Amino acid sequence: MNKKILFLLSFFVTIIFFALSVKTLYAQDVQCPTEGNTSTCTTQVGEGSVESPETNPPELPPNNTNSPLNLPDICSTISQGPYQGPSHQNLLAWDFAVPRGTPVYSTFAGTVTRTGQYQGTCKWSKNDNYDKWCSPTEKYGIWIEIQRSDGVFARYAHFTPESIAKIQSLSKVSEGEFIGWVDSTGLSTGNHLHYQLSDISVVPDAIKACQ
Repeated sequence: MNKKILFLLSFFVTIIFFALSVKTLYAQDVQCPTEGNTSTCTTQVGEGSVESPETNPPELPPNNTNSPLNLPDICSTISQGPYQGPSHQNLLAWDFAVPRGTPVYSTFAGTVTRTGQYQGTCKWSKNDNYDKWCSPTEKYGIWIEIQRSDGVFARYAHFTPESIAKIQSLSKVSEGEFIGWVDSTGLSTGNHLHYQLSDISVVPDAIKACQ
């Protein structure tokens, strides 16, 4: 009788262990959807969770910080400043190295005067001739230029392909308005925002503090 009880107990323990193992394997293999809104998709792994990359980040409300990026420390993301290197040697421009999908905002109100929609990339190295890799418009990838009534403009470049629809929908832009997401299109070696101004008088306070 005791042997039968032990056998039954052993059998039930084995069944429970097998069921728990299958549940764990299933949880690890859950895949986030490849279509639709995947920005909040979470894949469960064991007792924790892993947030999936945002393939199509949602639009965000206006940014009130007078900065192209709504970050607590924008200075720490600068990878290249004004009049530096082959790509900024004649430009009042900054490169901000941030993850793909980081939202970008207009730093002043104005009219959209020029845009570019080159979705490819063109790489270069410091040993190459910088000017041979892209045409003047291709090097910015997907980009937008916003001009004030006094002629001063700002250029924002290297956006995601998903930003094209947003850019095409814009004609008049308000200060702090969301205009697209960061990527690495055009002449780029990594995800970053190229932020360029035509006049030093409109440099945002958040960026002035970096100098």
